[in-house]
Amino acid sequence: MELDQPPSAGTTIEDSIASAGIGQMNGKIALIPMSLAMMVLLVHLLDRQIFAIVAEPVKAELALSDSQFGILSGIGFAILYTLLGFPVAKWADRGDRVLLLAGATVTWSVMTAATGLATGFWSLLAARAAVAVGEAGGIAPMHSLVADLHDVSCRARAFAILQLGGPIGMFVAFFGGGLIAASFDWRMVFFIAGILGVAVGLLVLWGLPEPRRRNPIRDLPRAAASSATASGLRPLLAQAGFRWLLGGTALAGIGFYATLTWAPSFLGRSFGMAVGNIGLVLGVGFGLFGIIAVISAGIICDRLRKTRPNAYPIVAAFAVGAAAGFAALGLLLPPETSSLIVFVITVMGLSAWQVPMITEVQEYASPGNRAGAAALFMLAVNLGGMGVGPTLVGVLSDVLADGSAQESLRYALLIVPLTLAGASACWLRAARLRPVSTSC
Repeated sequence: MELDQPPSAGTTIEDSIASAGIGQMNGKIALIPMSLAMMVLLVHLLDRQIFAIVAEPVKAELALSDSQFGILSGIGFAILYTLLGFPVAKWADRGDRVLLLAGATVTWSVMTAATGLATGFWSLLAARAAVAVGEAGGIAPMHSLVADLHDVSCRARAFAILQLGGPIGMFVAFFGGGLIAASFDWRMVFFIAGILGVAVGLLVLWGLPEPRRRNPIRDLPRAAASSATASGLRPLLAQAGFRWLLGGTALAGIGFYATLTWAPSFLGRSFGMAVGNIGLVLGVGFGLFGIIAVISAGIICDRLRKTRPNAYPIVAAFAVGAAAGFAALGLLLPPETSSLIVFVITVMGLSAWQVPMITEVQEYASPGNRAGAAALFMLAVNLGGMGVGPTLVGVLSDVLADGSAQESLRYALLIVPLTLAGASACWLRAARLRPVSTSC
């Protein structure tokens, strides 16, 4: 196995932080904080994915093309979301992460409700951009909190609990959003989601602990404080293994968000399914089977990590590699029950990779740049993945519609298995490179 550089010796920043009484490095899962963090991720994904389940009604009422909807779901959302992530991460690494997380949750939830007031492409774009501004303050402080609350022996399981908010949020978005849209209209979906998110933000402010002091750098011993202050994003990007992780994450993000955004429309056009039935299929697929995949990934990673330091990228590479094969098969099969089953297997691979990747990114980070490392991860998965995936599929679908309007989306989605295969290759390369010094 190759090393970017030999591990540094001596007392780590984590040791100094533990001795200073900052954080809870006791090998146990902090269940109540993790439950609250999971709820934040739930509404984070809910507010984003309800936009996909109401795609066809929104397009019909507001006269949008596939390209326009792809921009709204992809690059139009991802640019602000990603660019604001870095100043937010800087704040999170120095300030009160709980206050930041609660404020961000309330902000994006209010803006989600405002999405239901849109009357055309530009007002819808403004609303989605406002949601992105709020959501930019969510992931980086959340990942930083989870990493500081848990040591390496249980960190993958902790992130697995956090990531359960993803499939649960997608189940609520697809199944609940489908039912609401079928019973009322697409605008009511955004109103209800916004109210739920505001409630979660207030719960976070009330019940989520901050495991570090208000000024963690100031409270550290002098030597550790100097090291923590000097640490930033440059030491992370200087390591080849970290760069391969980010490259694979961007490719996996393209496949992941292209699937999330366009799966409802694909099932409606190619399978002739109504919005309520689409919500049920996707809710069970991304919800129930996504939960199984996330829990399994966390357990497998923590067990393999005891004997294989490179377990995280290997598990992620296997998950997206399997998803690539099944995605290609599902898109090429005729629209029958068998192809729906293949789609569910694909969803499990798409749901499993984020747990090991998020955990591996934190292996490279120190307490002084945990939120910064998370921001780099989100840059790759969102600007590279969310920004490119939905937009590219929408443009390709419009281009291919001249030849086959009914099936153009199916052909456009063939970029998904290609990008997933590329992600698997990147992570297998990253598995041969280890962090300069792993966090604890």
